Order: sequence, then C-alpha cells, then structure tokens
Amino acid sequence: MKSNLGEKIIIATATLYNSSSESDNIRAEIAKKTFETAVRLGYQIIAVDGGSSQELIEEFEKIGVKVFSQISPGIGNSRRQAFQEAYN
Repeated sequence: MKSNLGEKIIIATATLYNSSSESDNIRAEIAKKTFETAVRLGYQIIAVDGGSSQELIEEFEKIGVKVFSQISPGIGNSRRQAFQEAYN
C-alpha cells in the first residue's frame, strides 16, 4: 500500500553503525526494518552516513535509501547535511 504523503515527505536521517558493536548491530537491523517499511509505504529516505561499513551502506541502498557520506564531523552537521540533501 502506497501513501500519497510519500510524494510530499522525505525522511532525512543521520546514520553511523560500528559493526564490531553488538548494540550498533541491533540498531542497524532496526534501521533496515524501518527503512523497508517506509519505502514500501512510498516514502523517500535520505541518509547521511558517518562511517558505517560499506556492506551496510549497500544494504541500505538495496532497500531504496539514498545514502550520502558525511562531509563534516558531528551529529549536528550530519543532520544539517541530511536536511540539505532532502531539500535538493
């Protein structure tokens, strides 16, 4: 089922998951499930990633997430970059 809102709303987020951290691996799985649901409902997703594994980034991209590499350090900078990418 697709939502009409998906044409008007873009989900913008910052991501960073350390594959050697058990808690980050759990968080990454939750993110993948959330992204899959959002894409299935017709939403566009922009993620600015601060250094997750290439494997995880490729998984996000297969789901349909547009992933950009973080340019400047810091969570605030990554969020601003995500908003800017979504605006573009």
